[in-house]
Amino acid sequence: METIRLRVDHPVPMVLARWIGAASWAVLVTACAPAGRPRARPAAEQQAMRRLRTSVVLCRRRALAAEGSDEAGRWREPSLLVALRTAGEAGAWGRSSRQNAVLAVPRRGRVRLLLLR
Repeated sequence: METIRLRVDHPVPMVLARWIGAASWAVLVTACAPAGRPRARPAAEQQAMRRLRTSVVLCRRRALAAEGSDEAGRWREPSLLVALRTAGEAGAWGRSSRQNAVLAVPRRGRVRLLLLR
């Protein structure tokens, strides 16, 4: 599978723009370190990811499994990229999963960092 990199203030890759499609937006939400706490144990990460996936199903959204990481590869965290209708929904998904910030990904345009706290 192709690796798609998202960088703040960079254009959205075309392959991802096609996946977003009519939804117009997507948000990258992580299952790790809600509210800036230190990284959770693997079992806690798995439980948090299950909760995120359940939210996706209950809200009838499409999602892709993703992984957050830094440029040097020092840390990685399981994440979901969730298709949404509006930019406002991106902030709502981030707040509901207790994130300090999320990446908002428009179908057209540039990746945005939304600071939530």
